[in-house]
Amino acid sequence: MRVALPLLVLVVFASGASPSAPADAPINAVLGDASFVATFGRAPSAADGEELRIRTHLAHVEWLLRARDVSGLSPEVRAERTRLLDALAAYREAGAFPRNTTQPGRTPVFIDEAGQICAVGYLIEQSDGRDAAERIAAAHRYDRIAEMPEALLRSWAGTHGFTLTELAMIQPEYQGCYEGHEASCDDERVQFAVEAGTMVGAFGTGMLALVQTARGHRSPLAAGLAIGAGATAVGVGLTGDTRTTTALIVTGGAAVVSGVWNLLIPRPEQGPEVAPTVMASATGHAVPALRLRLAY
Repeated sequence: MRVALPLLVLVVFASGASPSAPADAPINAVLGDASFVATFGRAPSAADGEELRIRTHLAHVEWLLRARDVSGLSPEVRAERTRLLDALAAYREAGAFPRNTTQPGRTPVFIDEAGQICAVGYLIEQSDGRDAAERIAAAHRYDRIAEMPEALLRSWAGTHGFTLTELAMIQPEYQGCYEGHEASCDDERVQFAVEAGTMVGAFGTGMLALVQTARGHRSPLAAGLAIGAGATAVGVGLTGDTRTTTALIVTGGAAVVSGVWNLLIPRPEQGPEVAPTVMASATGHAVPALRLRLAY
């Protein structure tokens, strides 16, 4: 007699960072960490990821700038300002931020060694082209807006509906990740490895359950693995501090659905099996008999 008991493993990943250790320095020279406090109700800690802090700041400053009264600007300049704020939102969603690989502490990085451009540089690139942004980076790669010659940006800012103070509000500062201070780099690499591994696990187990379903096989093991791995991927994605939030949630959700779908396949109806066999009698002689097998 064989009894198959389905085992469902639902693993929900929860990531909580202790806020006890303060963050190293504010993300912005004008607003400080007001964005993080407004979003999460607390100051950032050293355990909060760099990308989370940058995204949070850019989302907050975009909201502040959209809420400002710009009725004094011409319709054309207002339209250009709105277009660039939309571009800022797209830049934030893309998450291709520069890295500080040479300077201690936090500092602006207009364009890094890999060509990743900062938020203010991106706005200039979107309006005046990459060459204009590269020229500024060549002379002021690690400077704050307030440290750059006023004439350098004032004309651009006025033409596109911004003030120099607003540009300074946008400009993030990036935590150093360089020789002798590799911890933040290592943290990013570990985080990406965890995200990638979680996503691959959810995809693989989801496909396994899907294949079993396509074959008409109800597999509690494959379904349980898919549900567990999928729930983990969704949990990691919902923490928000990831580079692959949408992909994690979509892949994890699909794996959960695949696992549940497999469990919905009805078990085959199996009646008793009767088969002829031969058994030994008490005297040691072979005698014909019937074997009854119950399977459920």
